[in-house]
Amino acid sequence: MASTISISKYVKSASGGPLAIALNSIALPPGVTYNARTLSFVYDGIGAVGSTDGHVLTASDI
Repeated sequence: MASTISISKYVKSASGGPLAIALNSIALPPGVTYNARTLSFVYDGIGAVGSTDGHVLTASDI
């Protein structure tokens, strides 16, 4: 089943302004993408369950 998980409620700028959150270059599992504009991970619902590690999100004020 396709789904979207937003991380926006888990991050907050110390100054109260908007944040830019970038994902490092390690590939996500097949069918999963990160949308930096919406701060969401999106799964297309196709393919088997998989896992990876080493993912790092970096936040910066914009």
